[in-house]
Amino acid sequence: MRYPVTPEYLQDAPSQLIQLYEEFEADVLNDLCRRMRLSGTITESALNQIRALQQQGQSFPYIEKRLRQLTGESRKEIERMFDEAVERNAAYYRGVIDKAEIVAPNPEWESMLQEQLDAIRMQTLEEMKNLTQSMGFAIRTGEGVKFYGIADAYQRALDKAALKVASGSFDYNTAIRGAVTELTDSGLQMVNYASGWHNRVDVATRRATMTGITQLSGRYSEQMMETIGTRYVETTAHSGARNIQGPNGWEAHTAWQGKIFYWSKNGEKDPLHKYPDFVKKTGYGDVRGLCGAGCRHSFYAVDPDVNEPTYTADELKNIDPPPFTYQGREYDAYAATQKQRQIETKMRELKRRLIGFDASGDEKAYTANAVRLRRLSEEYKKFSKAAKLREQPERAQVYGFGRNQAAKARRK
Repeated sequence: MRYPVTPEYLQDAPSQLIQLYEEFEADVLNDLCRRMRLSGTITESALNQIRALQQQGQSFPYIEKRLRQLTGESRKEIERMFDEAVERNAAYYRGVIDKAEIVAPNPEWESMLQEQLDAIRMQTLEEMKNLTQSMGFAIRTGEGVKFYGIADAYQRALDKAALKVASGSFDYNTAIRGAVTELTDSGLQMVNYASGWHNRVDVATRRATMTGITQLSGRYSEQMMETIGTRYVETTAHSGARNIQGPNGWEAHTAWQGKIFYWSKNGEKDPLHKYPDFVKKTGYGDVRGLCGAGCRHSFYAVDPDVNEPTYTADELKNIDPPPFTYQGREYDAYAATQKQRQIETKMRELKRRLIGFDASGDEKAYTANAVRLRRLSEEYKKFSKAAKLREQPERAQVYGFGRNQAAKARRK
């Protein structure tokens, strides 16, 4: 293995943590939709039941208990991921030191590095803690998208359903179906209260953990530059990297992946006059550049006199498969992976709907969405085959939608 933290490793590292949050999401949706499963007709007693459920929604003791469990489980998983990343980096740089015939770092260096890594670890843990405290549903209204906490979203959905029925405009099943669709289509989100921006919980979880791991690897690389006396770094590379250019010249990650750069301290030029400036050419430190949001690239300290480049110019040029045409549209490697992710996202959305409609007892809505899921699954297979991309069914998995649910949906 050439690098300790490869793009493939970064892609897969957060998967266990994401699964924890998906399990929690399924529990929440099941609980909320089950609470909505009332009488098939609306009477005064049924409306009283709705009001009683609204009152129960004030505390949500079960969900609060699961949140506490989730926070503890998240901490254990983050600790495991960081321990593994630390060991992978340490093992890699031990080899670099031996190859360069340099003595091992002294205890003071290792102590200082450990303090930095612990700070990054705590920063990531704090971000995940904040995430659990800001989870809710981003509901689309006539005024746009508005964010509601879990309890508030549930109470709002029931209020809305009760009002529809009481007005005589909708029957009970249609009103509840709308409430279930509204909640499941949003799925659990987290909101950044300072900016108002919201993300799906799995997206926020992946971003937080990948950012933490790449920061950790970056600290190792910076320290190793001092240890082996180099200012040169090499970036990793992978197929399907972002190729959309921007105003700065580094937004397209294909332009700088797999290459060696000179990391200047004060803007000085490369003494060898061979390598471009690291920060200027990769956008390192910017959300759209190297190690930015969603970026799977990383970088490592190298000595050009000792280390051979991992990739030749020809290998980088041909790292992506040739473009292909599907249903009249041409796709390159990046566009193909984006399309595959979009289909997987829609499949997860439909599965969350099926969980909700199953819990609420709405067979008509369940059947309609089961048919949509089956057609989309067929489309996913066709597109993946045309793009010569490996199908990744694990990306479309939703906790609570297991074999029994899948078999039931296929029968519809």
